[in-house]
Amino acid sequence: MPRITRAIIAMFILISVCLAGTVITSPARAAETGENGSSAQPPTKDGSDPVGKDGPASATTDGSDPASKATQQPKLAPRGAGIDSWMPNKTLQAVILADMQSEGILGLSATVDDITRTDMARLTTISNHPSVPQPDGSKKTEYWELRSGRPGTDPFSLEGLQYASNAVNVLLEVPPAYADSSNCMNQCQDRTYGDITDLTPLKDLSKLRTFHFFGNRISDISPLLPAINDPGTSYVDFQYNQIADFSGIRNSNLSEDRNNLHYFYNWPVTRTVYVRPSNPTVTVDYADLIKAPNGKTFEQAFVKPFDSAPGKAVARIMSRSNGLINVFYNGALDGSRPNVVDGSKITFSVSGIPQEPAPTQSPFGGYTVEPAAGMDNKFYLISFVNPGGVNSTNHWFTVLTPYVTSPPTSAPVTVHYKDAETGVAIAPDEQVSAKVDDDIKVDRKIIDGYTYKETRLPGNGKFTEDAQEATVYYTRNFPLPRSGALPVARLTGVALIALSVAAGGTVLLRSCRHRCGRHDRR
Repeated sequence: MPRITRAIIAMFILISVCLAGTVITSPARAAETGENGSSAQPPTKDGSDPVGKDGPASATTDGSDPASKATQQPKLAPRGAGIDSWMPNKTLQAVILADMQSEGILGLSATVDDITRTDMARLTTISNHPSVPQPDGSKKTEYWELRSGRPGTDPFSLEGLQYASNAVNVLLEVPPAYADSSNCMNQCQDRTYGDITDLTPLKDLSKLRTFHFFGNRISDISPLLPAINDPGTSYVDFQYNQIADFSGIRNSNLSEDRNNLHYFYNWPVTRTVYVRPSNPTVTVDYADLIKAPNGKTFEQAFVKPFDSAPGKAVARIMSRSNGLINVFYNGALDGSRPNVVDGSKITFSVSGIPQEPAPTQSPFGGYTVEPAAGMDNKFYLISFVNPGGVNSTNHWFTVLTPYVTSPPTSAPVTVHYKDAETGVAIAPDEQVSAKVDDDIKVDRKIIDGYTYKETRLPGNGKFTEDAQEATVYYTRNFPLPRSGALPVARLTGVALIALSVAAGGTVLLRSCRHRCGRHDRR
């Protein structure tokens, strides 16, 4: 047999052996074995998931939940992960366990370690004060304060609630029955505040229809607006939070008249303002701060400053059991320069007391001060805003405006670089900042092909607390003709020296022995 033939046969045999050792896996088989190709374990005799109690639930042939086809499947955390990995808040774990016992999802002997994401998808009500069955057959309302490790400072995490994909009701609040009665000489709010601040974990719970968040530190309700604005939503309560903007609520089924929309008694905190020592007055327009739901305006709002003597304080109770409060001292009202109210505006006269760090001592007996999160000052401009008007008694907002008496860092000034003739940008924008009231200084960039013309500064040419814009204009060094072709001489029978001005400004001399046509225009 020729040598080349034997080589071909040997190669064919080698390829056949290699193919025989290769397993081609079909899509169906791949789904059974998993990503690493290992075979799926069969269910145990009791039907439990052999990979762990926290693994995904078994499904029917059409992939639906065998308990209820209408039940949405939960978003699963990594397989085998314990509850601490997907719901790190221990207090929230206890709340969910009680909720599941209340709904019969878990038995009375269950612990938080028995909670799975599959169980979460069966939950219909999330409540920190559920009615829990007792061993004797009775039911008892249990209550958990929604406090963080440092009440009033750290947030109370809701991470893990995103797996409650079929929840209809959420009640994470301070029930009125547990509200504190104050002994702060009528200057403490009579409510215990929870530490919920971030509603993001609830943003995809599209079946939610009742919302109870009375008494927390929420300032942004936007994650819940799609569900709140559903026509089926029946109740919303955001009283005693830190919310100023309710304009995102657009649901005609919710209103004060129907007693199913409650958004008053909030404590919004405005941005920090600068009080100039040379003119210690600040005007705050509350019509720009407090925004009503369902397209309503607060044109009839009644505002009044906290007119107690400088140094007096208002307080929020953060924990009833520990007697913790946030304290905010009045920094406005000079006896010779009273605060002035003009419609929805108040012009405050700062008392001249220099700003100080947040207090650590309580002015009220029996309470301990916990500084408010992100609020490092002692003194504030304090006002009461009643969107319902002067004759309304139940709609007050307590608005806190932090202030400083030393020039703060300004808001940025955005600098544009433009062609003076066309207005087109010829270089990237830049931003500059300094201290409030400093003069705005803008660099003159060297830009190829352009010459600096002028700089236009905003307002009085000083940095402020508001964002501003400045523009630096340049002229082009060699402007192009405005329109039309370059002039071309047309003569016949003589030698013509044609002068053509090119775009760059160069004068070209050329001789035309014949007529200079358009192809000679250069």
